[in-house]
Amino acid sequence: MVQDPSRRFSFGITVENADIRLWFCSRSSRVVSKPFDFSRDLDLLIHVFPSLAFASKEELGWDPTFRPFIKNNGRLVHHIDIDGETYETCQTLSKSSADELISHATRVWFVNRVGSDVPYVFKDVWTEEDQMPEHSVCEALLLDIEEKYGAETREEVATHLLTPIAHCIVHVKNEEDHTGNVMMRGYTPTFKETYRVNVENLGKCDDDDMNPSTEIGIEGLGRGDLKDPLNWYNPMRRILHRKHYRIVFKEVGKSLRTMQNMSDVFTVLSDSAKVLKFIHRAGWVHRDPSIGNLYIYKSRGLIGDLEYAKRKNSDIERELLTDTLHFMAVEAAERRYAHLPPIKEADVHA
Repeated sequence: MVQDPSRRFSFGITVENADIRLWFCSRSSRVVSKPFDFSRDLDLLIHVFPSLAFASKEELGWDPTFRPFIKNNGRLVHHIDIDGETYETCQTLSKSSADELISHATRVWFVNRVGSDVPYVFKDVWTEEDQMPEHSVCEALLLDIEEKYGAETREEVATHLLTPIAHCIVHVKNEEDHTGNVMMRGYTPTFKETYRVNVENLGKCDDDDMNPSTEIGIEGLGRGDLKDPLNWYNPMRRILHRKHYRIVFKEVGKSLRTMQNMSDVFTVLSDSAKVLKFIHRAGWVHRDPSIGNLYIYKSRGLIGDLEYAKRKNSDIERELLTDTLHFMAVEAAERRYAHLPPIKEADVHA
């Protein structure tokens, strides 16, 4: 799933002596079965292996709308179906988000339509099931700006935002691809028993990625100790199921983090500040205007990554943090205090 963008989910089998465990992993959860003895429980063993052997590619986690293709020059590309069109990948722009298994797994490519040389930017992402898709966020934002400032200001702001030209929720076997309804057939595990897993760090972003933004949940927590439950807060209280969303943008820009021309840098900063002012005064917050989300395109600055933008009066709460790790306070990233006063024994028993 990390290396292959055509994998939606995966199964696994581990064997220890005579004990077998089955594993399932999607972009929302990882589930492991209780072990069973394959030398004794032959009925279950016979049920498992034929089920996997005779399952379809879709049932084994492959994405039929994302297909590898070998060109005449031997180069591997992918053909992607979106909104009735087929696009071909040309170059990977961002993929580090996919390193976190339970995440949005955002991947970005330069693409063109099959049979055309016109370049576009394509984004593939697993969004929360109740999250407004990015093209809808963009349209709602521009409508609010038009209502407050008029059509002329709307058009001016729109010239500094990425323009969606195609988008869709991925369908598999005529169903919207969903980590719960499709992959788990409506079953949702509980959090009755949870354990904190120690990790060395919060992870790092690929220097070649244009957008290091990420999300942090139980996967991205910092160092912890199972022996100290009073200091541990589990930020995930339920499975956050996701839907598979794709969008294509018209503009192929250059990100601020790769610019060396200071004139372009100041153009981007000036235009972005102006647009963010209108966004804020229209009652919205972008939430992540980082150097990976600001671009130069035909001598004008662009702001991208509106998928996390929301109205300031929105009461929607997210159990995952959204931000750019390099600019995030450590305690906010870990969702726990680093330097709490010691807990006295009398306070524990009180």
